[in-house]
Amino acid sequence: MRTSQTITLAALVVTSGILGALAFGHGDVAPPARDASPVAVTRTYLDAAEWHDCDLTARLTTSHTTAWCGGLRGWAEGEPTLTGYGHVARHAVREGPPTTSRNEECVATTIAQRGLVGPDRGTLPWEWCWVRTPDGWRLRDQGQG
Repeated sequence: MRTSQTITLAALVVTSGILGALAFGHGDVAPPARDASPVAVTRTYLDAAEWHDCDLTARLTTSHTTAWCGGLRGWAEGEPTLTGYGHVARHAVREGPPTTSRNEECVATTIAQRGLVGPDRGTLPWEWCWVRTPDGWRLRDQGQG
């Protein structure tokens, strides 16, 4: 009987640790420098999304798009979870309209995720489009290229 109680307690401790990490994120992803390139900002953003650092992904996102969060918080809000990424490369530079001086740069990646519905499950190409702001590049749009 004592052995089963020990195993149960150990399982609860491990489960609590995993749930805590998913709920609160890793917390060690540093924000990018203000002058970081769109590729560097994309990598930082994806690291933050993979570690469920919802505060950092939100700070790097404009009000025009949704920030990735993941973990328990994202799951509770019905959002997909980023589980990995690869092939991060500059994709396109787009000039802003004549009334604005902000340019947009898009970065192509592949992402592995869970939680999207329909045909978009698993690994797929994804594009991140950034606009230059006084605080550095911020995510304006994202999705399948």
